Amino acid sequence: MCNNPREKTWARRVRWFLTPGPWALPFWSMTFKVAFLASSALTLALSLGCSSNSEEGLDPGTQVAVEDRNTNPEGVAYPTKGIGIAARAGSSRGNVIQNFKFLGYPTAPATANPKGDLKTVALADYYDPTSIHHKLIHLVVSAVWCTPCNQETVAIVAANPALAAEGVVVLQGLSDGPSTSKGATKLDLDSWIDDHKTNFTQFLDPRVTQLGAFFPAAAVPWNAYVDPRTMEILYSNVGQVEPKKTADKYLKWVNENPPSTFE
Repeated sequence: MCNNPREKTWARRVRWFLTPGPWALPFWSMTFKVAFLASSALTLALSLGCSSNSEEGLDPGTQVAVEDRNTNPEGVAYPTKGIGIAARAGSSRGNVIQNFKFLGYPTAPATANPKGDLKTVALADYYDPTSIHHKLIHLVVSAVWCTPCNQETVAIVAANPALAAEGVVVLQGLSDGPSTSKGATKLDLDSWIDDHKTNFTQFLDPRVTQLGAFFPAAAVPWNAYVDPRTMEILYSNVGQVEPKKTADKYLKWVNENPPSTFE
């Protein structure tokens, strides 16, 4: 409950107007009373500032600082040339995806997600120029309210053990909670993990404040496939994908083509 002195002021006004007195006039009808109450309630709510947005600030997990990490686990600097949002189109190379950094729960491939303290999830963590750890990155953004997102996540969870065995790493971001008007919080992410028993890295991108350049906020799910040798975007689009079938298509491209060069 909000503790605001204006609450008492409005309460006194409401009681004064609703208490009959010698000043009462015939036009003081029940309709007028109801209208006045509704107006007072709205004004009180606005003046107190007790909205659902203030509750987002009560989620302590989202206050953790993101680490400014720009090298991969081997200490190799993340690419800085060719940065953009365009995906490969035939023989025309795609852009290099920016080293976005989020808060989330990094986990080993095909391993159940931990929960607790949020940690930094940087795309630099998955930059792998010699394919030591990964052969393909599947980046996906979902929302709790989105039915196709939930369906796709079920499919990814089921396919992920086979994907991990082939060198595919899945990174899923949560943009919204149960409502389209409220960005996802740590509590939403924890519930998402519990509901779907996710077995790949999860992160928060509330209201797609970072990845929003790739797609409109309401157009989820969004899927992208990235070549970890160069961080070139091979595919980027909205709508569900078939996780195994689509990953195999881009794994084939990675296995049959040398890494793109960016000068």
